[in-house]
Parts: sequence; C-alpha cells; structure tokens
Amino acid sequence: AHWYRACKLETYQTNRGHMNKLAVYSRDRLHQLSSQLQLDYERSAGYLILLRSESDHSQAQAALKFLRATDLVFKEIDGLQARQIEPALNSDTPLLGAIHLPDDEVGNCRQFAMQLKTEAQKLGVVFSFQTTVEGITPSRGIVLTLDGRAQGRQFDGCVLCAGVDSAKLLANCGLRIPLAAVYGYSISAPIRESVNAPRSAVMDERFKVAISRLGKRIRVAGSAEFGGDLAKKRAGSIQTLYKVLSDWFPGAANLSGGVQEWKGARPMLPDGPPVIGASGIPQLWLNLGQGSSGWALSCGSARVMADMVSGRVPALDVLGFDPSRILR
Repeated sequence: AHWYRACKLETYQTNRGHMNKLAVYSRDRLHQLSSQLQLDYERSAGYLILLRSESDHSQAQAALKFLRATDLVFKEIDGLQARQIEPALNSDTPLLGAIHLPDDEVGNCRQFAMQLKTEAQKLGVVFSFQTTVEGITPSRGIVLTLDGRAQGRQFDGCVLCAGVDSAKLLANCGLRIPLAAVYGYSISAPIRESVNAPRSAVMDERFKVAISRLGKRIRVAGSAEFGGDLAKKRAGSIQTLYKVLSDWFPGAANLSGGVQEWKGARPMLPDGPPVIGASGIPQLWLNLGQGSSGWALSCGSARVMADMVSGRVPALDVLGFDPSRILR
C-alpha cells in the first residue's frame, strides 16, 4: 500500500528529486575522498543509455523530462554518434539512438571499499569481521548482543546499516520498517579482446541491463526479482544478461571459464529514498534503503550521517530522508 501511494506522479517526482540531489552530492564526496586519500581503483567515465527502437525512445521520455529539470549534463544522440563513443557496439544490433551522460562514471566498488577500510584503520578504526549482531538493546547508549554471547557489548551509540537484516534488528527494538529484498543478478568475466569491449558503461533501456568495463573485466548486471531464495538463481535472469552482452559486445568476454555469476539482495524501501537519521531510540541511528543505488549514494549518505551524529548541520537538505516518514 505504501508503494502504491508512492507511485502518484507528484510523490514520485519529489522522491526522485531527493535521490538525485543525494546522488550528485555523493559523487562529489566520492571524488573528494578519492583525491584526498589518493585511492586508485578501476573506473571509467561516461554512461550511455541505449535505445534500440522508437518504442524504447518513447519509454525514455519520462526520464528525459526529469533530466531536463535537473542540472545533470546529458545529450540525446543518434545511433552513429553512440557508436563513435562506444566503437565496439555490435553493428548488427539495431540502435536508434542513445542518451549520453558524460559526467557519470562506473568503478570497482570492492576495490574502493577495501582501500577505504585501510585508510580507516590508519585513523584507529577497529573492524570486527565474521561477527553476527543478534540484538540491539538501548541501555546507557547501545548494547549489542554478538554471536550468542550472554554478555552484551556496550557502545556509546550505533549506526544501523545492515541491509535487509536491519528490519529484523529494528523489530527487536519495537520498530517496524517496510524494508524488502529486491534481488539483482550480475555476471563478471575477463575481457577476451579489448577492442571488442566497452570503453566505459552502457545500459540497455529495453532490458534494463547495464554493461560496464572494470579494468580487465566486463560486468553485466540487471533484473529486479521479488521473493524467492538468495541461494537459488533463476536461469532466465542469468540468460538475459548473457543475451544483452552478446547483442552489444559479442566476443568481448571470455565466457569459457572464470565467469562469476552473482545474485544479491538489494534492500529497498517502498517510496525510493533511503532513511538517514535518528531512529527515535536514543543513540540509535539509521542509514538504510539505498537499494540498487548503494554505491552511488554511499559517500553522500555517510557524510550526512557523520554530520548528524556529530551534531553538525549537513550540507545537504535531509528532509526527504527522515526515518520518521516510514518507521512504525
């Protein structure tokens, strides 16, 4: 019901505007961190949304209308111009045109996170990996129950950003949040022939599948699957990824071995924007629901969260991300 109400055009446009502002702020923060900390990870600039036909072009009109109302740099181009930007696009696959976003980029999220972890450790951050948080109890701060231990561990405060599992942890605190898993798929494979591979990233508007170049590998990602089991991959969803890769960049990837097929749970909220802020329980803060835009929104969300916890006024208007809008 909450999702249905959020689909009203005015509500959708408002929420999308909030997410766009956070994405731009997050991109700026990503660049600042990468420069300041001299992070070196696989990345490439530019993003093409491929339109196979007039039908695809019609489907994209709502997105184009939104882009025109923002400060984002983009350009509508024809098929020939698109192939000049991405020369390896298969000439046998019909291409009416594309939407080019030159300031967008793709990168290797894992490499970025690993390097950021190292920088955090230099500042004294202590990570406790392979540790299960089973419960959260407000008590002169926050007490976490870890790995079934009888004695909880005391903290001054807690930022909850545990993905889909956050809903269960909040329920134990008496809070309900409509956070659901929307599963996505990806395949990653080594580049077989560089000249046949994308220079950066493209997204097939019809199939909603993105193909990205990450150093010496190609990553193909897409799908939005509700329900089901994380351990069970749908053959049809995986095959769609292979099909779109073959349509646009045949022979670019070595698919005979070393292909990584992945399925992951993206924590989604019914109205779109994440929740960033105080939970209503003293010293328990929330940073949840970025969904399929996790990395795109991460650096901005983290900066906003850090400012709020520290008592500073965030540089971004946080009205659209208040947890009270959705907590019960």
